[in-house]
Amino acid sequence: ILGPSALFIGLAMPYYWMSVHPLIPLLGLFFFALTVGCLLLTCLTDPGIIPRREVIQATGSEDRLNQELGYKVLGEPLPAKDGDTENMVRVTIPEELRSQGYRWCVTCKVVRPPRASHCPDCDNCILRFDHHCPFVNN
Repeated sequence: ILGPSALFIGLAMPYYWMSVHPLIPLLGLFFFALTVGCLLLTCLTDPGIIPRREVIQATGSEDRLNQELGYKVLGEPLPAKDGDTENMVRVTIPEELRSQGYRWCVTCKVVRPPRASHCPDCDNCILRFDHHCPFVNN
């Protein structure tokens, strides 16, 4: 973004300012500022990481997360079956949440909302995955 913009500002902008019309370079500067501003907003915006099941249970933050997110993040526990191991997680997502698009993350072992997704790069569930990108460092 900075390289092509610097070339435009240094080489083409004086020509357009003097020979064509001053509005064209001003428009270019506006779009440059808009692009850099949006990139900075994206870089500085927290996409929201949903902690893994183990972290939620270890820190005792289940109640706070349930209140903030508005649903039971760990799901509804199911009764254990014969042959289940002690560390096996058996939960279900209530039908009303499932119909709204809530899904179970097999890796994090939490219920994630419709817009959330599991990121393979940082290995976490992200609340707003459309604002999460390793290329802009968030």
